[in-house]
Amino acid sequence: MSLPKIKLVRLLEEYQPFVIDAEEKILFQELHDFVKKTKAPYDRKKERHITASVIVINQTLDKVLLVFSKKYKQWFQPGGHLERGEDPFLGAKRELKEETGIDGGECFSAIFDIDIHRAIHTDEPSKTFAHLDLRFLCIVDDGTPLRGGSREIEKVSWQPLQNMGDESLGASRIRLARKIAALSRVLEE
Repeated sequence: MSLPKIKLVRLLEEYQPFVIDAEEKILFQELHDFVKKTKAPYDRKKERHITASVIVINQTLDKVLLVFSKKYKQWFQPGGHLERGEDPFLGAKRELKEETGIDGGECFSAIFDIDIHRAIHTDEPSKTFAHLDLRFLCIVDDGTPLRGGSREIEKVSWQPLQNMGDESLGASRIRLARKIAALSRVLEE
């Protein structure tokens, strides 16, 4: 087993979610099994591969930073593909800087959430893929200057956290909203 894969397995084994639901248990098992059985879990040419992203919230925990993808025409958390052998946490921070210009804040190297996004490949509609996403948490001052507009990102914006609980956004976003609310309660104590 390669060193990057050993680190990935260890990172998954250390995962301790604030809030866990039945769906996340299934996602975790699917992701864990994939990593254990796959020789190259980061290979973006494969139909299924590991990605990393950052859930960026402001210091008062009432806003989340999202990027609007030119390719998918949707709002997402900053993140993306990892470079060969790249540590997922460092890859997520690299993506945060590339997509938003943010290089700092209080970022945590433990996984905050996991998700599997299944999508149709926009260049080849007959192909589908799955991003097995490791999500990390960063707390950033919402006054930090943002750099939007890149090859992949149309715009960057702080959005009210309450919008994340909108059921039309899907179970993944609702779970994130619950986790951030739980984090807020823990920090208030």
